[in-house]
Amino acid sequence: EHGQVVGATSDGRAVLWDYGTITDLGSLGGGFTSAMAINDHGEVVGRSFLPDPGIRPFDSRRAFLWKNGTMTELGATGGGNLAWSEARLINIHSQVVGFATTERSTLREVPVFWDNGTMTDLQTPVLASDGSVIAGFNDRGQVVVNVFFAASTRVFLAEPGTVIDLGTLGGSERLASDINDRGQVVG
Repeated sequence: EHGQVVGATSDGRAVLWDYGTITDLGSLGGGFTSAMAINDHGEVVGRSFLPDPGIRPFDSRRAFLWKNGTMTELGATGGGNLAWSEARLINIHSQVVGFATTERSTLREVPVFWDNGTMTDLQTPVLASDGSVIAGFNDRGQVVVNVFFAASTRVFLAEPGTVIDLGTLGGSERLASDINDRGQVVG
């Protein structure tokens, strides 16, 4: 809405482009940070690596929220050195969705939802799958997730406390593409 763009430089710095001005968003102390999305308030989410040399670099990813010039870690669960997270999308209400290890699976990424600093596992059935992709997120806090199984892809509409299996959506691709603020899913 405001012409701002977020991303990462080739040397691994998260940046915000705002009408010709480039702002380095900082990091959580590690060597790589990437901004993934921005909302209409200029709040940015993404992932940043931690500086802890005792953790394998991939496992030290943490979701962040950058707001008013400050980067804050959103957290991860899962325990041990396998706890990691990354934020993918943010809505107008500063609610965030992404992936993390969770208490139900420290080895597999699952779609999660952050609201006011609290992370919630969206409980989509990714543990029995070959992975998942967040296809869309709206201002009502609804998330569309494509979950890949060996023979098919199923689409789930999720929000904290509710998961609805939308099935395969028909057609040959069987993927959701997005969701609007009325809760309509396209694919």
